[in-house]
Amino acid sequence: MENSETAYLPPPAAPEYALFTKKAITVAAGLGGPLAGAYLMAKNFRTLGREDASRNTLTIAALLTLAFFTAVALVPASVMEKVPRFLLPLIEAWGFYLIIDLYQQKDIVAHLNAGGKKGSWRVILGSVLISILVSLAYFAIVVIIFMPD
Repeated sequence: MENSETAYLPPPAAPEYALFTKKAITVAAGLGGPLAGAYLMAKNFRTLGREDASRNTLTIAALLTLAFFTAVALVPASVMEKVPRFLLPLIEAWGFYLIIDLYQQKDIVAHLNAGGKKGSWRVILGSVLISILVSLAYFAIVVIIFMPD
């Protein structure tokens, strides 16, 4: 006869929600800039019930994006030509890689180990495209406003 304490218990159900992985967020940040990476990080925070962290992530990313594109627009072209084109996206991606390690990686790993789903590549691609469009629009506005005739 089997003891009720040793009876077989089915494994817990996998989480129904999806989280974006460190790889996905890093790629999004490298291709689409800080807005794309921050959007995916904010979605993860929101999914995990950390609304304040989600809001702070988006606010900081928006401010950094504004500052970055304003600075790039105001730097003379002769200086920007000396900066390798791959350098800025590489720095952004690396930064997000480190930030995710600090604030989300444990939750992402636990989620995946429990059988949880990864975030959709459609959402990742959409965040990259929208981030590029928003960033380019802002950059164009800054150039139009500050460029001498």
